[in-house]
Amino acid sequence: MADRPAPPKAVRKRNGDNPFSRLEVRRQTAQDILSKIVRIDQDRSGWITDQAQWYDLYRGLIDERVMPGTRSNWANSHVPVTAWTVLQGHAGLARVYEASDPICFMKAKNSVGKRLKAQAERYFNSVLLDENQVNILEIIDEMLLQLFVHGYVLGFCGWDRWRDYVEEVHEIPTQGLASAEALARLSMETLFPKDRYSDLKRHKVKGTEDSTIYRFEFTEKIERKVEIEDEAEVEIERVDEGRAIRVIFRGAVSRERPVVEVPPIEAGFYSRDCVWLGLDRGKMVGRKIVLTLDEIEQGFSSGKYDLLKERDMELIGRMRSGKLNTDQTKMVEDLRQAAQGQIGWFSRQDIGEFDAAEVFMLDDPGNEGLSRQWIYTILADPPMLLRARPLEKVFRLTNGRRPVFDTRYLPDKGTRTGIGIPELIEGPQTEI
Repeated sequence: MADRPAPPKAVRKRNGDNPFSRLEVRRQTAQDILSKIVRIDQDRSGWITDQAQWYDLYRGLIDERVMPGTRSNWANSHVPVTAWTVLQGHAGLARVYEASDPICFMKAKNSVGKRLKAQAERYFNSVLLDENQVNILEIIDEMLLQLFVHGYVLGFCGWDRWRDYVEEVHEIPTQGLASAEALARLSMETLFPKDRYSDLKRHKVKGTEDSTIYRFEFTEKIERKVEIEDEAEVEIERVDEGRAIRVIFRGAVSRERPVVEVPPIEAGFYSRDCVWLGLDRGKMVGRKIVLTLDEIEQGFSSGKYDLLKERDMELIGRMRSGKLNTDQTKMVEDLRQAAQGQIGWFSRQDIGEFDAAEVFMLDDPGNEGLSRQWIYTILADPPMLLRARPLEKVFRLTNGRRPVFDTRYLPDKGTRTGIGIPELIEGPQTEI
């Protein structure tokens, strides 16, 4: 009997090799993912049409009635039974969530976790309930309404990082220090910790006996070890008879917070194998989003959109203004032609908004012989890959799980979707 040939060995790329370093790979990846989204939309087009019908029933937008027989004196009025039923169930569940105190509970795994449990619960409850941060009650309210109307909710969790220009006031004990030099050094150590800031330079702008203003230049380490060179103005005042200093910081600060999003029912999507494999193990799950030009520019400068180049930003900016040169016009047309019409669901460039998609995908872009979880962000028009990173590099605390969730009102056999109230009472509603 002939010897069985040895299986081929998987080719492993060296550490540091980036499968997206080549422009043609980035373009082909964007086109492939967009074509997959279009095919998913085609497969579920009937379901999307049904969702529009259920929402119309909830809103009371129904067709004019056909009057049977000889009864010509029927009133063509609408009794909002669907809306009453939806809002009654929505209000009942909303009261349960709003009465929960706290709204976030944590389970400790070890003795260290038990010591931190109360502190972590206080932090997350304050962040989740804060209207200027997560505002979780408003999100739950939106989620419940979608659940009752459409019978299904697909949601996304994450962690957002951004930079704001602010004026912040800190009061710091002087610890017995008296000289302006020592107080300035204390303020530096408080505002600019060494593990995050480097190349710190201080320049005195003006000063009096009780107040001094400095201009600080620094390099800040942020997402993906990207460094930003920036500057800030710091005013130092003596207060409480010299026992403390008031430090007024004016400049950019890096902020972060948890994010929970429930997109419109038609914006979320997943590949068909998610029905039996689940949202974590299926080939693809994601959502359509809209990015403003400011968001794209901030993502470029912060390193979030790590595949954007200077020439890409110039192209996007010129598309916004409508001032493409000859080469750029040809580039955009070539990209659109290569995408074969799969370039977008709307056209928004004239108002500074760009259709895009964020996709969680099981993929092997480097042909290493082993698929892993990736997160992609793609512009739809022009087709352009903004970000491609392994999932664990972006969401470090999810243990490789995609930060997505879904839930159903009444399960619908053979699908991940569900049945909502308008579909359940469609018959009685149309007859009333």
